[in-house]
Amino acid sequence: MSFPSAYSLELKTDLTAKEAYDFSRTPIGSSHHLTDAKKFQCGEKCPFKLTLANFNNPDFNKTPYFTPGARNQEHDPDNCQRMIEHYQQREQEVTSENHGSFSREKNKLIIDLDLVKGSLAIVTEPRQKNESTPSSEISNTQMTHQRSRSSSTEDNKTFRSHIKQLTALIRYFLEYQSGEKYTFYSKNKQEIQLERYFVNLAEADQKGINLEVVHIYYDTATVKYFDNKLQPEKSYFLVRFNSKCTIDGVTNYPSITINKSLADHHGVKGKLKTLEKAAKDKQLLKLFYFGKFRKHSSKKYINPDVGYEDILDYLVIS
Repeated sequence: MSFPSAYSLELKTDLTAKEAYDFSRTPIGSSHHLTDAKKFQCGEKCPFKLTLANFNNPDFNKTPYFTPGARNQEHDPDNCQRMIEHYQQREQEVTSENHGSFSREKNKLIIDLDLVKGSLAIVTEPRQKNESTPSSEISNTQMTHQRSRSSSTEDNKTFRSHIKQLTALIRYFLEYQSGEKYTFYSKNKQEIQLERYFVNLAEADQKGINLEVVHIYYDTATVKYFDNKLQPEKSYFLVRFNSKCTIDGVTNYPSITINKSLADHHGVKGKLKTLEKAAKDKQLLKLFYFGKFRKHSSKKYINPDVGYEDILDYLVIS
């Protein structure tokens, strides 16, 4: 989402990015001088934090613009003018979007939950092989290059198609969580709470969820980057979910080791950049994972049941 304007908490008025930049360059003490790049929000009645990039920077290479001040914020759906306008614009649409397992008609998402389960089965089954190495919290020397994916072009197209469907559904859910006014329905046109069909790891133990069963899991997570300057091919991210879970007597925070070199392939570069930024800025991420977990052979860790090379395909990062 772009933010052509923002509400200035210092001047108590809406400003375009250019106006805000110009006021950041005015002399100190002038009536319209701005002092803080972070003193902006979406609207007067919407507390979604915004930051002006290139604030008071005379040598910028990119035109000043507003960017979210933090990850995974929420707009006020009832008072945010942007959310209200988005809702009204969608209500004027005359065509629907078809994503295979679900469709969107104006502000309604109609979901075939059986097809969603089918997509999960398709994307997880081909890669759940005994010889694949799990994405686990182990030493760099144990990382090996494993191919768990079928080499069949047709199988890969099918896999990509279903990953795309599941990712699109998650993106709509994230937009809903951030304040977009969507309503979710089953294929029988009964209203549903979509979050009930995902597994929040924070509630998994309490609800008796078996993590060794395929679901769409989600939780907040931290990221650390271990940069091996002598052997760059062994540099890796350690992603750790923030909720303790239990599998067969092992209780720990589920974690993912992502070898930066081995995991890099077409379609995931944006995810690697997000991980790099989160590690650098020490930002919490919201992570969705398609699949199941298993306990590490050391019986100390809980990890996704997916190989190093493929793990990013199974993650939606917000």
